[in-house]
Amino acid sequence: MCLVGAGNIAQTHADVLLSLEGVTVSAVVDTNISAARALADRFHGARAFTTTDEALAAGNFQRAHVLVPPALHEDIVATLLRAGISVWGEKPLAATHEGCEKLVSLAKKHEAVLGTNQNYLFSPAFRELAALVRTNALGSLRHVSCIFSMPLRQLTAKQMSHWMFDKPGNLLLEQAIHPLSLIRALLGDVTRITATSSSASTVSPCAPPPQSSQH
Repeated sequence: MCLVGAGNIAQTHADVLLSLEGVTVSAVVDTNISAARALADRFHGARAFTTTDEALAAGNFQRAHVLVPPALHEDIVATLLRAGISVWGEKPLAATHEGCEKLVSLAKKHEAVLGTNQNYLFSPAFRELAALVRTNALGSLRHVSCIFSMPLRQLTAKQMSHWMFDKPGNLLLEQAIHPLSLIRALLGDVTRITATSSSASTVSPCAPPPQSSQH
């Protein structure tokens, strides 16, 4: 296994992988080589690299977890798939529909497995609900309301440089994908999505305009 990205979420992946039998992490990739080495040190014999190409050239893994910022997902996943590496990526799989279709096509062409993270599907509470729906224990399902009310860590920490705040669509890809994954699991494929917003609220002060200079 190779971990591409050694940031905060990579630590969570590392904790899980360390608990699994038959899984060996042999490579860690990050442009910050110090971070890559620190994470690699958690796994016996794992090597640190600064690029995916370097790790592929070493040829010591068959699968990868892609844990880099979303804007980088498509290119890195595509590189791995072309090398025949099966990939499990953090969501979103890519930032556009076309990008996702491209990755699915590459996975088929190179006979690699491609998956993405929908972790809320596996929460105990939702799995219990899904079982009730499957057995019709609640009666015929006609309507689903999913209220996703959780603190947004990056907003609370004023991390306004995060990718999700670059444009409105990114926020949907980063956050709305969670309740949508639950709705899809209960109702089937989503055919149409409409998004509405409430009135705007100031969440972080804007940077002051540059001062004009006189010559």
